[in-house]
Amino acid sequence: MLWSIARFFLFLCDPETAHHFVMIYLRIKSRVITQWHLCKIKIDLFRNLLRDQTAVSSYPKNPHILACMLRFFGTSVPCILTARDNFERGLFFKTQNKLVKSQKSYLTLWGHTYKHPLGMAAGFDKGQVIFPALFNMGFAFVEIGTVTPRPQSGNPKPRLFRLKDQQALINRMGFNNPGAQAVMHVLKRYPHRAGPVWLNIGKNKDTPQTQAAEDYRLCMRILYPHADAFVLNVSSPNTPQLRDLQEDKPLAVLLNTVQMENQDLAQRLGVSKKPILLKISPDCQDHEIIRIAEQCVAAGLHGLIACNTTMARPFIHKHAQQTGGLSGPVLESRALQVLRLLQPFREKLVLVSVGGIDTVCKAHTRLDQGAHLIELYTSLIYQGPGLIKQIARSFR
Repeated sequence: MLWSIARFFLFLCDPETAHHFVMIYLRIKSRVITQWHLCKIKIDLFRNLLRDQTAVSSYPKNPHILACMLRFFGTSVPCILTARDNFERGLFFKTQNKLVKSQKSYLTLWGHTYKHPLGMAAGFDKGQVIFPALFNMGFAFVEIGTVTPRPQSGNPKPRLFRLKDQQALINRMGFNNPGAQAVMHVLKRYPHRAGPVWLNIGKNKDTPQTQAAEDYRLCMRILYPHADAFVLNVSSPNTPQLRDLQEDKPLAVLLNTVQMENQDLAQRLGVSKKPILLKISPDCQDHEIIRIAEQCVAAGLHGLIACNTTMARPFIHKHAQQTGGLSGPVLESRALQVLRLLQPFREKLVLVSVGGIDTVCKAHTRLDQGAHLIELYTSLIYQGPGLIKQIARSFR
């Protein structure tokens, strides 16, 4: 009911303005959620301090206790503030782990727990970093992006169109985002996560095709400590020549470059290598999809996301002639076909299915057809957060 009312007023605005209003709300909500969690931790910690007389009496000798007291009484000592921040983060992660363990786990993948298979697809959060609100909405994981090395404004407006009868969208946004450095600084503000955060990365529009792989390498270098996984976007129809990177030789160069960077960064930072997935186009021929999957296996990639928006227009509509990628239920048939083509690779690659998922039944169908995880975006616009909760509950 509430979403029906909100949608009525949002749909009075043009799609991008409506999206802007929603992002403002979700940014505020994300900050409130984060601060509320920190507040609860401080209150619990302070109560424990009051109960533990031994700890209180020894606090001048205990940097953790002193850090907490300084937090409450507002004293500012730089060396103690560092200890305080480390202490708070440690406590928060323990709290988060308890919360995760208290819920039934659907899947453990790459060292992270997925409460259920449904995630937020790329394109909704283009670098504003509102994942606390998205996790609160019910998603098990969130994909941010596409993020490019340098900021870019994207294609000229209007560039987003609703097709209400088909519950679909056409977009030609063009990777509008604040750039990797800005996204990295915002991610630093949210070290506490209720689930895995994937970063979808791509090349800048004005980067020469011969240097495209360097853009992906640079994004990884900037964002590496803050990503739970990386997604290589080589399939958006809204950046000139981007889909050419799916061809044999350019793709081989790209995969080799990012894998070398992955190895180098992991060794330098003393961490495990990050999972890397490739997002492919539904407009590829069947034999091309199989060839791409084979290349990914050979290069040691961790997974495939199938699939991105399509340039096909299987209906008549006043916006059908608009250039850009089409998403929504009309993509369901092709997304299923692509998933079935990839079934033989599911033992070697994690398969993430996206496109046309707008019911609980369709979500389960994708998993029955071989997907490990699923994502949605467009159906959230038309059906609201209630759909997320319905799908999540169906996996309990």
